[in-house]
Amino acid sequence: MPRPSLILVLSAALVPCVGCSSEPAWVKQEKQAERSPASLQGHRWICVGMDAKGADPREPLSLEFLSEGRLQGFAGVNRFGGSWSAGEGTLEIGSLVSTKMAGPQPLMDMERRYLDALSKVRGFSLQGGLLRLKDGGERIVLEFSR
Repeated sequence: MPRPSLILVLSAALVPCVGCSSEPAWVKQEKQAERSPASLQGHRWICVGMDAKGADPREPLSLEFLSEGRLQGFAGVNRFGGSWSAGEGTLEIGSLVSTKMAGPQPLMDMERRYLDALSKVRGFSLQGGLLRLKDGGERIVLEFSR
């Protein structure tokens, strides 16, 4: 037969804590970071996937979100810059300008695909250091890692 003190301890452990959250604070912070525009800045994002294909590893395609709504990056042959604006989970990339160097046709084709994909971005999600840029239909068009 169980002792009364053991039953009391077990039943107290099953009573939910008043004022306690069901999620730890770090989980809440991670969820906020997933959609917070501030989480985009301060990193050089390296492209690890474009239209479900890996990016060329010779010199990584990159993207940096700078302060005051500016961005810059490397597109395979040329460097580019432009503007961006974001809200909670939304992202709009403005007109881009780039240098005008020529390169091997496969790299030029990849650069065109990369810049075209950036122009289609309407949203983002960030999870565990993986940044996913999405089009208006929530399809992932680019993936980046820190």
